[in-house]
Amino acid sequence: MNADPALGQTVTFALNPPGTRPYYCLTRLIAAHRANVTQGVNQPTSLGAALSSLLNPGFDYCDSAFNGLLQAAARTGAPEMGQILPLLKASVPEAVKVGAASQASDLIEMALPVYADGQPTATATERERAVIGWAAGLINPGQATAPILQSVGGLSIALSYRNPTGQSSVIATAGQQSSSDVVRTVQLSLPGTWDALIGLPPDAASPTVQALGVLDVGLILTVLLFALLVRMAKGRERALQVAASTSAELAHRSLHDQLTGLPNRDLIFDRADRMLARSKRDLVPLAAFYIDLDNFKAINESLGHATGDHLLRAIALRLQTTLRASDTLGRVGGDQFLVLADAISINEGPDPIARKLLGAFAQPFSGLKPGTPLRVSATIGVAWGHRDSAAELIRDAGIALNAAKSTAKGRCLYFEPEMQTAARGRLDLELDLRMAVEQNQFFVVYQPIFRLHDLALVGVEALLRWQHPVRGVVEPGGFISYLEQTGMIVSVGRQVLFQSCRDAMEWHRRHVPIRVSVNASARQLATDEYLEEVAASLRTSGLEPRYLTIEVTESVLMDDADEAIRRLLRLKSLGVRIAIDDFGTGYSSLSYLRQFPVDVLKIDRSFVSSSQDSQGRALLHTMVSLGRSMGVETVAEGIEQEAELRMLQAEGCSNGQGYLLARPMGKDVLWSRLTRGPAAMGVEVPGRV
Repeated sequence: MNADPALGQTVTFALNPPGTRPYYCLTRLIAAHRANVTQGVNQPTSLGAALSSLLNPGFDYCDSAFNGLLQAAARTGAPEMGQILPLLKASVPEAVKVGAASQASDLIEMALPVYADGQPTATATERERAVIGWAAGLINPGQATAPILQSVGGLSIALSYRNPTGQSSVIATAGQQSSSDVVRTVQLSLPGTWDALIGLPPDAASPTVQALGVLDVGLILTVLLFALLVRMAKGRERALQVAASTSAELAHRSLHDQLTGLPNRDLIFDRADRMLARSKRDLVPLAAFYIDLDNFKAINESLGHATGDHLLRAIALRLQTTLRASDTLGRVGGDQFLVLADAISINEGPDPIARKLLGAFAQPFSGLKPGTPLRVSATIGVAWGHRDSAAELIRDAGIALNAAKSTAKGRCLYFEPEMQTAARGRLDLELDLRMAVEQNQFFVVYQPIFRLHDLALVGVEALLRWQHPVRGVVEPGGFISYLEQTGMIVSVGRQVLFQSCRDAMEWHRRHVPIRVSVNASARQLATDEYLEEVAASLRTSGLEPRYLTIEVTESVLMDDADEAIRRLLRLKSLGVRIAIDDFGTGYSSLSYLRQFPVDVLKIDRSFVSSSQDSQGRALLHTMVSLGRSMGVETVAEGIEQEAELRMLQAEGCSNGQGYLLARPMGKDVLWSRLTRGPAAMGVEVPGRV
């Protein structure tokens, strides 16, 4: 409405009743705000006021009741596309005029039924089924016919509409008619619907004037229809302009990142294809620089997503100022950017650009963290040269990026063919692991844990193995990290937990009450469901909580010590024991260590194997003493030499496990050895009972 030049001013409006409307319904409401319409005897008023006595305030022209009337009108009165119906009042399908019929201020609303394209309209049922909407406009017949009547003095016209029942209603009048006028009835070109009553003064009832009268009736209808079509055409033109503008905006949005305004992944790939074609034609290489921000997740979590968004915009602006105008910069992920460069930019190779990109992060970003400039680093993977497709070039840059981030962040690494081989190997392994999960190829073995001073069996540790259909049994070092990366460790770990509790309870029923230790990964511990999984395993198996030990690596605990303490306390409330695995490798703070609800410290194999020299033994002595002072058990891992065993016994280490004492074994083999006595549990150790 504000954009309609016919209004001549800015208007305020509101839909009554409120809600959304189809466009053909909104056209009926637009007219209610046209100003300066004359009603009755030269009384200026708004059209909304002029219609107030005819159109119920708040009446919904799109409701089912009114649509029913429109359907009936279309079914019985408008069989053809383009046939005009007068519709102004909702209570009847025929016309109702505004003001007195003799006044030139009558307003009629002309409506065109709109039928579905290609649908038949020969019968009433077909028309009712085919009508899909209405286009309407308000016409002032006095204004439309005034120029015509001026050409013939004394001529008067009364335009009537006959409804389907045959009742005729005067719709509009023009000119003054006296009782002495000669009145002629003319049926118009729309059969059985419209009539025109032509009033001629007696002295003008010649065939010529009569012909002019008939012509005038045709002109009246033509003008009315033309006015309606002009209104519809203007509305359509504006609609097309809005649609074109909206389409252009949507097209831009679909190809650009909404946060930074940079090209998005789709557009950057399209430009890469074009640049690659140009590089092949001109025999110049193309380079792709895949940029990934380091630890961006921590920024979002600590400072909030609004700060993270501000940082991304600042980075995008700084990168743009670093590059040449011919280079292409895009945002292809949450915290990932991609730069494409060819021709002059890489005449000297990709090194200068890589240094510029890394240098863009050398200066801190201000205005993000109150009072403190924020330093951010990035890792870059680079691929350059000729490729068969842009997708291959960008893929290789991504492979180089992943290789760089797996070793050290904040640096640049160039793609090498060996990286693709390694990436293919990782992909094959991931696919094999998913198949292993689906086909239950994982199984559990148990490594016995002995009390060191008398070598009595006190527990077992559940260890995961993979029965690969081709490679045979795979040790956990070959797949555990991939289970972690893909998140499959959550479902696999859940199965290990349930099975371990069931097996331990089976041994208990056979009067061998030993403890079972189960490892919890970082992914498992981070989920709120893990606590319920532990509780459900104990409840389902019937195992007493004190016989279950949950092992968590020291590095996992120190990633977020406060959160780790909270989760361990919840586990501890179930009655289970908590062990810190690989103790000594995670650089844990002693202040945090005393807050962890720990029952067991498991000393890493690296400290056991290095205990034969003086420094190594001093470290081991410190760890054992620390455990003793904290009142927790110490378990030495990886005991493989008799000298290591004797040294640990001398230091007073509580428990131990390792190949010297017993190798991991299935539950049936373990039970068989348990029934044969302690000597069957492992290798013979001199002096061992």
